[in-house]
Amino acid sequence: MDEIINYCLKHFNDILAILAMCGIVIEITPIKINPISYLLKKAGNIINADINAKVDRLESYVTENHKQELRIQISNFASDLRHNEPKSESQFIAIIQLCDEYLANKWNSKVKLDAEFIKSEYLKIGQKIKNEDIKL
Repeated sequence: MDEIINYCLKHFNDILAILAMCGIVIEITPIKINPISYLLKKAGNIINADINAKVDRLESYVTENHKQELRIQISNFASDLRHNEPKSESQFIAIIQLCDEYLANKWNSKVKLDAEFIKSEYLKIGQKIKNEDIKL
């Protein structure tokens, strides 16, 4: 056993070079095993763990702000409609897209009633336009 250890210590550079070449060959070949990439990725994750945590918190904060902004816009639009404030077709389309985004992300159902109200009002106005009662 001592002979093996002494041999390894004596020829450490040669052994390291052979292992490196094997790693490069394994990386280049179309095999799904990429040990160098795996080790570098793990090392990067360890080194950047603090930064990754900060980015995750920032993304969560931005998402929460975006969600709140959409909720406010949808609620304000619905309130304006309830108070008979006129809206253009493009405003309806834009707010319906925001409603769809909000509901598709399943953030919560706070705006579901407002979204349904806005869509029903848009359909009512569409029917009136179709019947030529009003023009937008």
